[in-house]
Amino acid sequence: MEKDTNGTLDLSFLPRTGNNIICNVTNRVLVARDLKFFAQMLSCENMSGSWCMWCRSHPSEWSSLDRCYPAWTIEELKSHKDRIVAERLKEPRDICGVVSYPVWDFIEPLHYIFPELHAEIGLVNNVLDKFFDWVEDHVEVASAEEKLCHNKMIIFDTELTKAADKLERWKTLHGMELAESRNRLSDMQTAL
Repeated sequence: MEKDTNGTLDLSFLPRTGNNIICNVTNRVLVARDLKFFAQMLSCENMSGSWCMWCRSHPSEWSSLDRCYPAWTIEELKSHKDRIVAERLKEPRDICGVVSYPVWDFIEPLHYIFPELHAEIGLVNNVLDKFFDWVEDHVEVASAEEKLCHNKMIIFDTELTKAADKLERWKTLHGMELAESRNRLSDMQTAL
């Protein structure tokens, strides 16, 4: 593989003999992964529900196909991050989902292939959610008290998950200190 004068890569299947190229294939790198990976590589981690990784549009603008924003380039992502740092921007509308510098700054965002499976899963999940909401509202009409209890259960389940994660992080960071304290306490009790 060699770079030509334009900076593009050329692939030759046989060694070059003089100026004769037997087979020359221009290639480009495409990335096909999931949306989370795309967001991580393109400096937009944890924003996928809010901003487009390929352009500057916000979800509220996605429903209207009248306006098409220009696609991000690696250089634009870098300069936008520089602007965020220099001007200490904090507002989401100013940040446009850019949270760091691109990890892979050699692959343009337009070379990231949209994962159709994720879109299909998302669409099916949305349809199922709407269907279950309709069933709950029209077939199995739940009382206001039942709906409130259901919502509280979801909130409590989320809080329980967060608390369990927090406990595991604490154990990881402070588990040795806890074990040492227990040993000292046990030694003191034995000495008494």
